[in-house]
Parts: sequence; structure tokens; C-alpha cells
Amino acid sequence: MAKPVYQAINRHSPNQSVIVFVPSRKLSRITAIDILTFAAAEQKQDRFLHISTAEIEPFTNELEDQTLKETVLRGVAYLHEGLSHKDRTIVEELYTAGALQVCIVSRSMLWTLNLFSYLVIIMDTQYYNGQDHTYDDYPINDVLQMIGRANRPLKEVDAKVVLMCLSSKK
Repeated sequence: MAKPVYQAINRHSPNQSVIVFVPSRKLSRITAIDILTFAAAEQKQDRFLHISTAEIEPFTNELEDQTLKETVLRGVAYLHEGLSHKDRTIVEELYTAGALQVCIVSRSMLWTLNLFSYLVIIMDTQYYNGQDHTYDDYPINDVLQMIGRANRPLKEVDAKVVLMCLSSKK
């Protein structure tokens, strides 16, 4: 489902900030790599980075997660509950400053997140429930909280949300 996410970014927010909500920690990392792969296929591997590589390297050298370091150097970051506090703080500061265009966030980080964007993409409306071994729908409060992140006060007067789900859920 990363290809439709990349296409939505190109269509709705080619130069403005984007938050992508994904169901799991693993999917946040995979989606970041896939988005950069699609950009590299179009010969635009640095299109999501809004400052020079020399300016961002001092920050990336402080990151502990090697994959995160590589994706941040290209303008795409991800946040999940497994990241260290230091990595999370660096990513949030770079994103808020406008250096990074895309931030992929796992659903479990939703209520502790303090980021806003022009475009929010909700990549799925279900998560895996390990206790029952089933896929459960997101609570409506979670979806509304995700939608509420599409708002940057004093920067823009409008915002967009793209909700991706199974066709049977429409």
C-alpha cells in the first residue's frame, strides 16, 4: 500500500508537510523505505529533504537507529514506540523546523504525538489484535485524532486528509 501513499503525496502535497499513520511499528520503517524507493525510481531521491545534506548531517550523526539515519538524510522519518527518546526528539525537531517533509507514525504513538501537517494519510483503518488474533477496526476517537493532525495553525488556512481502507469499508 506504499505506492498509493506515494501517489497521494505527489497529488495532494508535493512540497508541504505530510504525516502518514500506519498500523504497526514494522510498517512505519517499511513504508519510509518504500516511499524513498519510489522517489529514487523517479530520479528524485532528495525531493523530501528541504535543507542541504551538510546542514542535516550533525543531527543524523546523533541518531541511534541506523535505518532512521538513512531515511532522515533523504527527508523521510518515522516514529514508533521502539525509538529512543533522543531519536524521537531529533525527528520531531527536524520535522517541525521543516527540514523533513514526510513523517510516518505508528498508530500507538497517536496520543503522544505533538506534530501537525498539511496532509495526513491514514494508511489503514485496522490493526492486529494479538490477544484475539484478529484484525480490529480503529476506534473512532483514534481516527478523529489522526484527522485532527491535519492542521497547521498560522501557516495554512486549509488541510487535507486521505483515508485509505479496504473497498468493503468505504
